[in-house]
Amino acid sequence: MRIHPSLRWALLLPSLALVPLGLRAQCCCTNIVLQIPLDHLSWVQSDRAFEVKETRGQYTFHRADKDSTDGRLDLLLDAGCGLRDIQLEITRRTNGERMVLTVLFVGFDGWHPGLRVPFRPGSFEVDLERMVGCAGLDRWQDRTAADARVPSTEEVSCGGCRLRVERDSTGVLLEPLDLWTDGCGAGSVEGDAYGKAGYTDGQLTFLEALAIQHAQGRPRSFPDGRGWSGIGHVGPTGSFHARMDREQTERVYDLEMSLMHITGWKPAWVLDEAAPGGRRSIGSMVRFTLERP
Repeated sequence: MRIHPSLRWALLLPSLALVPLGLRAQCCCTNIVLQIPLDHLSWVQSDRAFEVKETRGQYTFHRADKDSTDGRLDLLLDAGCGLRDIQLEITRRTNGERMVLTVLFVGFDGWHPGLRVPFRPGSFEVDLERMVGCAGLDRWQDRTAADARVPSTEEVSCGGCRLRVERDSTGVLLEPLDLWTDGCGAGSVEGDAYGKAGYTDGQLTFLEALAIQHAQGRPRSFPDGRGWSGIGHVGPTGSFHARMDREQTERVYDLEMSLMHITGWKPAWVLDEAAPGGRRSIGSMVRFTLERP
């Protein structure tokens, strides 16, 4: 039986993390709570003074505000299944200030931590997968469990940016503290970024490895066009799952499958005295580009 390409990512997801069936059966699909503090300079700032629209993704968020004067915009991001690349454009209606926020993560049926990113004009990207690893969270843990947690706050280094981790009885909230360009965003195949996933020896070697896969018959054919971009997830052991920034067709799916077979990825890491060599490997997202030979 032939499977429609749009369904394949949902079927592929279990390979991202092998978890006993009994544990996964207890999970349910949840949204990611995104808190956006609006204005630290004023006491009262209505969330209705801000327009929010999605510029990448489709129907993946909605507003959940009950108090429009609490100085905070609450959004729910649809976790979905598979690799997620959600981009929101948030505009202050009074003066036109605009923040473009991209959130990268792997969606799954389970509990996700909350995310807080204060409003700030500019374009920013956060790699939620890497932040989850930096915080030492178990992705399959029920983070809304009613166990009595003593509230705590800590700051950790997250490979290029600092991360605030807040824990209480309702769960875990993550806030990236250094939102300069690429500070808390995904890694790249281009080179060796501190604490981020990347491809050993960069883009040229990555393209050469893809050419070898193509010569072996993966994929059967390239999609139309001269060049493409995409995102991928590099697991702690160097596994790789990719999604192209294109409509999912048979050719695009074949290309994504061939990318899964490319080895040589360098996982992201965080400093950990208890780990061998003082480093602990974690999952992370990467961005990549491809060019037709």
